Amino acid sequence: MFLECFPPLEPRWRPVAESRLRADLCNDRIVLRGKVDLTVGRADGLRAGKVLLDLKTGGFATSHRDDLRFYALIETLRIGVPPRLLASYYLDGGRLQDETVSVAVLQTALERVVQGAEAIVSLRHEGRPPVLKPGAACRWCPIHDECDVGRQWLADRADEDGW
Repeated sequence: MFLECFPPLEPRWRPVAESRLRADLCNDRIVLRGKVDLTVGRADGLRAGKVLLDLKTGGFATSHRDDLRFYALIETLRIGVPPRLLASYYLDGGRLQDETVSVAVLQTALERVVQGAEAIVSLRHEGRPPVLKPGAACRWCPIHDECDVGRQWLADRADEDGW
């Protein structure tokens, strides 16, 4: 589907498929990792020039935007220059959803990372019990067969949506 929807990638665009990202923080005690489906371009000194593109099947989910923002944060921490643009391309519908990287976008990603770190600390060190939060990911969750909460959520959606 990608080949049907995109122009041929030219070498001068510096395309990289499945580009791995990593930022080591706090003397390697915190590691942020990600993998972008396609990167195009590069930073030019301190000028943003890279585009991060994730290919998606199915419909839009806000987590897609959150993932790309996280990748932009890692890229910024890694090389000191943010990417220029983030984009999710929905192969089934041939639709592009893009977002220009700004300080606010990076701040949002950072706040999400901090919230995640706070949740890990409260679960591991403060004794807070985990809470199951069902959602669309329940469809492919590896513990689906043992999770009453997720199965019930899916059954309720099936009734509402006619799955």
